[in-house]
Amino acid sequence: GDAAGDFKQKVKLPAAIDLKYSLFAQDAGGISPSGNVFRLSEFGNVVEVEPNENHDQATRGELPVAFNGVISKPGDVDYFRFAAKKGQVFDVHCYARRVRSPLDPVMTIFHAAGGGIVGNDDAVGPDSAFRFTAPEDKEYVVSVSDHLGKGGLNYTYRIEFTPVQPRLSLNIPKVSIFSQERQTIAVPRGNRYATLVVANRSDFGGELILGADALPQGVVLSSEKMPANLNVIPVLFEAAADAPVAGKLVDVNARHADPNQKISGGFEQTVELATGGPGQSVYWRCDVNRAAVAVTEEVPFKISIVEPKVPLVQNGSMNLKIVAERKPDYKAAITLIMPFNPPGVGSASSVTIPEGQNEVLYPMNANGGAEVRKWKIVVLATATVGNGPVWVSSQLATLEVAPPYLAFAMEKNAAEQGKEAELFCKVQQTTPFDGPAKVRLVGLPNAAAAP
Repeated sequence: GDAAGDFKQKVKLPAAIDLKYSLFAQDAGGISPSGNVFRLSEFGNVVEVEPNENHDQATRGELPVAFNGVISKPGDVDYFRFAAKKGQVFDVHCYARRVRSPLDPVMTIFHAAGGGIVGNDDAVGPDSAFRFTAPEDKEYVVSVSDHLGKGGLNYTYRIEFTPVQPRLSLNIPKVSIFSQERQTIAVPRGNRYATLVVANRSDFGGELILGADALPQGVVLSSEKMPANLNVIPVLFEAAADAPVAGKLVDVNARHADPNQKISGGFEQTVELATGGPGQSVYWRCDVNRAAVAVTEEVPFKISIVEPKVPLVQNGSMNLKIVAERKPDYKAAITLIMPFNPPGVGSASSVTIPEGQNEVLYPMNANGGAEVRKWKIVVLATATVGNGPVWVSSQLATLEVAPPYLAFAMEKNAAEQGKEAELFCKVQQTTPFDGPAKVRLVGLPNAAAAP
């Protein structure tokens, strides 16, 4: 409340739905530092009509709709009645704690004549939510009450029935607790920085195309299409050598690769601001809808992947060559990590380019079920520059995962000391190739040889 008393304020609501919309109190003295959560919906509202404390008294509404009311006293239960046709599907959400009500809602849908169909207590924090499919053409009743039987004039709620619609959002995953490290994007001039981007798909599938609007001057984004069977891929940001040192809040977005689908989504990141204590609790968080992207000063090293000329085969391994370009006087060790491995591919947790050296081999392997295709991979590098660490990345390089050329089935055998023995091996050519192949037996015991 305002010490000066109540006042009225006219506000203009946005033309488009904004799931994070808030109303800010404002007068001649200033504006409130935080807003009051205000739900926007393209569907109508029904406000409870008392008494509505049983099935027969239930307030009526037509779907899709939002039922609104107050659990005004301890033990109060409110009921709403609606009709639905067999097979209709709705997402049903009770908004209470999410709009800063003290209500801990419990929500249930019944047949109008009695008998529960579906219910929920805590689906989204303390708030209730579920998906409802009408089993037949008839009327139904939804109830809401407080989990502990409490109530009061501020125990407000809002029950939204909305048709199931595809939804898409993006975020950058956490890499450590109590930290926002690598959830922002800092690109040194003339260098690169890569991050993983997670796509949260709801009620649809298919490939996605990632992009960003209004990047800082001199910065470009590149990525492959996100495959239908993955929800995370690396995305590369590259800054020109003459890019101005500056930063922006950027809309990182994605759209369905099939333009006929008309599905798109933007950035939704939860930033944890105050954490710690028992159970690694989060005491204060902020939801943001743009990513922080900045061009920083040049750093004295850059790394690149030497693209392999042969594929990584299933049940095989390879060493990926990583090369560092250094300024003449920069000698520090550079630590490398692989933030993204294709399905079925593994790699070392990290490797280090030693102080004063310029290259290293990064071990990789593929299991027998590794997905066969060409993938884009990237390597992140961190090293100390001045008083602290900086991060850069390689380019997006192509790694092909392929079936092996040959498969071997070898029988067991034993050889006495000083004597010869034969090992029989069945060779199957799984991928055609031209010319001869040389077969070599590896891993022999000490002082044993197999020409």
